[in-house]
Amino acid sequence: MVRAHQQWIPDLRLGLQNLLTHRLRSLLTMLGMIFGVAAVVSMLSIGAGARQKVMAFIEQMGVRNLISEGKYGLASSSEDPENLTRPYISGLPGHPRQC
Repeated sequence: MVRAHQQWIPDLRLGLQNLLTHRLRSLLTMLGMIFGVAAVVSMLSIGAGARQKVMAFIEQMGVRNLISEGKYGLASSSEDPENLTRPYISGLPGHPRQC
């Protein structure tokens, strides 16, 4: 059910009246929202800065460096670490001995 424009005016007046009547509650609510938004923005900024710093460090290390961690139980039998022999690795595209 769509309200007519004239029905919004008393609701708006009542809302403003309640805000003015309960000033402390309104102030504390506004402060809570401001601090909450500031906390979220600051955490996102810290995360973005940390990500940039890590990416810069990885680029500084070089493109040919690779760090790999495996967890047992997640790989299939074809990805068994025992299948990663030196001839298999040296045959991979981009391996220094193949370039």
